[in-house]
Amino acid sequence: MMETLVWKYGAPVTECTLQLVESTLDVRFPDDYRDIILERSGARPRPCAVDLPGGDEVVMERLLSLDDNRGESVASAARNVRKI
Repeated sequence: MMETLVWKYGAPVTECTLQLVESTLDVRFPDDYRDIILERSGARPRPCAVDLPGGDEVVMERLLSLDDNRGESVASAARNVRKI
């Protein structure tokens, strides 16, 4: 039986903020991600382990925030990855 995913502690962001991050990173996030992040930037999922089709499991601590002032953010993670 699949548990319902509940998001905790996230904060909404504006479409303008989302578009600014996408423009800065020169990306367009998938629509499913955009829908979640607009409502729940930085949120933590419960349960944090989710079964994927094919029998795999993924564990996610939290969504990265779009706000650079709230710890690790989408932009700071992208900068770190691009340095590699």
